Amino acid sequence: EGDSLNQMRLVKNSNNFLNDVQLTKLHKKYPILFNNSKKSLSANISSGLKVSVDLNNKDKITAFKAKNSTPILYFSKIKYHKISEFWKPIKTNKKSLVILPDEFFILKSKQKIKIPENMAGEMIPYDTGIGDFRAHYAGFFDPGFGSNFGSYAVLEVRTNEVPFNLEHDQIVARLYYEKLDKIPSKVYGNKISSNYQNQGLALSKHFKVIDD
Repeated sequence: EGDSLNQMRLVKNSNNFLNDVQLTKLHKKYPILFNNSKKSLSANISSGLKVSVDLNNKDKITAFKAKNSTPILYFSKIKYHKISEFWKPIKTNKKSLVILPDEFFILKSKQKIKIPENMAGEMIPYDTGIGDFRAHYAGFFDPGFGSNFGSYAVLEVRTNEVPFNLEHDQIVARLYYEKLDKIPSKVYGNKISSNYQNQGLALSKHFKVIDD
C-alpha cells in the first residue's frame, strides 16, 4: 500500500512532437547525442531519433538477465536488494546476444542521449514488423535527462514469440522528442539525485550498487 507504480502525463489537445526536420535542426544547434568522450555524434533521424544497443564492452558486464526465481522485491526499499539475487550479469565478448522467449534483459544504448529542459522524450518500437520484440518498456524520458553531455538510455528488452539475436550497434528503438508548454520547476538530473543520470549500465534504484 502506498507504493507509486505509474507516472501520468497530461496532454492538452494533442502532443507537440518534433518532426524529423525540427529534430535535425535542434541537434545541429543544441546537440542531443554524445559519445563517452563528451563529443557530439551524427544523429540517425528518421521518424524520430534511432537508438542502438551497446554490446561492445569486452570483458565487462554489458547486460543483466533477470533470474526466474528470486526473493520478494520490496518496492519502497532503495539501494536495498542484492543484485546477485535477482540478476545474472552477462559479458558479450562476441558483440552479440541471443534473447530467448520470455527472457528479460537490461541493456544500455550505444549513444548518450540528452533531453532539453523544455522537452520530454518517448521511446517507441523501431520496427513492429520484426516480431514481438520490445526494448522500450522504460519508455518515458523526463525533461533534463542527460543534461550537459548526455546519459545512456536503459533498454528493457524482451521477445515473446521467437529467439532474437541482437548485434552491437543494432537499432532497437526510436525516440520522439516532445515540446512542453514551459520548463518544469524541477528537472531530471544530479540536483534531485536522479537514478539514471550520466551512468553506464545501471539497474533501478532498488538495488545496491555493489553487493555486500
